[in-house]
Amino acid sequence: VSTQSTGVLVCSKKSPQWNEIARLRHTVFVEEQGFDAEIEVDEYDEVAIHLLIRSEEKSIGTLRIILGEKTKIGRVCVLKEHRNKGAGSFLMRKAEELLREREVDKVFLHSQVEKQDFYERLGYLVVSDVFLEEGHGHVEMEKKLRSVM
Repeated sequence: VSTQSTGVLVCSKKSPQWNEIARLRHTVFVEEQGFDAEIEVDEYDEVAIHLLIRSEEKSIGTLRIILGEKTKIGRVCVLKEHRNKGAGSFLMRKAEELLREREVDKVFLHSQVEKQDFYERLGYLVVSDVFLEEGHGHVEMEKKLRSVM
């Protein structure tokens, strides 16, 4: 991904970009991966921080961050034609930067088993056995963002 023509927007569900985020997630999770459209958008979207990655004026990926006692990154997706080009890693690094600025020490995520190696390359460690989430195998992963003194 060329960082000169790529940018990440920080959004909420009230942002004008929300429809682009929802469309991206629907394309990847519902149409491509077969997740249930009825539960793809949920109550956490109201309170989450949403990141939207754009390349050359086109929205190509998104993720959401749910802040709390156990801060979680979720709904990470990049359009198929933009995968394996650095967009997902770039998006995750931006999310981690934002969390460090907010003094978050550790972040969790639920990775689809087949995507686990992507997160391991970014420094995430598996902290659970495989479990089913919406009929798909997942593992919980975590990453320390800051050293706690």
